[in-house]
Amino acid sequence: MAAIIAVLPLLLTVSCTKQDKSADIVGNWQSTRFNYQTFNEDGKLIGESTENCIGWYTGFSFSEDGSGLVISYEDGSTETIRITWTVMGEQLILTSDYSASQVFDINSITNSDMVLSSEYTYNDGSYEITTIHFKRS
Repeated sequence: MAAIIAVLPLLLTVSCTKQDKSADIVGNWQSTRFNYQTFNEDGKLIGESTENCIGWYTGFSFSEDGSGLVISYEDGSTETIRITWTVMGEQLILTSDYSASQVFDINSITNSDMVLSSEYTYNDGSYEITTIHFKRS
């Protein structure tokens, strides 16, 4: 019994410590696949599709100082937008001078792969969840 009580604070510390995803996200990322799921206003799945990034991609370049780039590549042409970024809990928040902040849920992140998702609600109450798969480039 004493051994369990002695180990309990250690277990609580390990299980309650959140990993800082900011350090994991720094670097260059290139999309490989977009998954789209559309739901009606009652939450019923009404459509889904997958789009592989062949000949085009969306990418991110995240610097340690919280600055970065959104990179769009298609048909040999590249466009970039300067952004600032921050990780709050399980969310990645991107801000630029050109549009409102965009929030992504961080589904997973490893040394080589990252999966982000975002939700968009339409005026009729239906919504779409877009899941984007990235590889580190």
